[in-house]
Amino acid sequence: MNINIDQRKTDCLYVDKVNLHTANDNEIIKFVITNNKSNKVDLYLNFISAIYELSYMEKILIKYLFHNKGVNHITNSIVVKDIKKNHLVSKSTILRGLATLNNKYLIVYATNGEIRLSDKINNNVTKLNNSKFYVIELDIKDNKVTI
Repeated sequence: MNINIDQRKTDCLYVDKVNLHTANDNEIIKFVITNNKSNKVDLYLNFISAIYELSYMEKILIKYLFHNKGVNHITNSIVVKDIKKNHLVSKSTILRGLATLNNKYLIVYATNGEIRLSDKINNNVTKLNNSKFYVIELDIKDNKVTI
């Protein structure tokens, strides 16, 4: 995958009607991704991984939980068993990765021990697969913006 600044002549306008945010052509830097061999979901998860500075193991765990989000009763022991099948890592490495994801509020533990992705991660596969742009707002007025 290559990511480049779009050098084509453009006349862009970005409008967020709900939050009343706008950006004109001179306020937008447009990037173009070429040679993208991964699907849009994996590309999105790669952006999440970069933004939250996830380790290799944490990235594997996020992808695992994303792709298994409809499965009930995913717990630490199930994650450890499944990840160890495909990766040469220790149980403690996996548990440490889960703890870090929990500390970064990217996963949530239910009272029964089940793990799910937090609302910080868009898990709408249809929306991700239909996306044409990822918009990242750089200058915010409020205290927090989540992806």
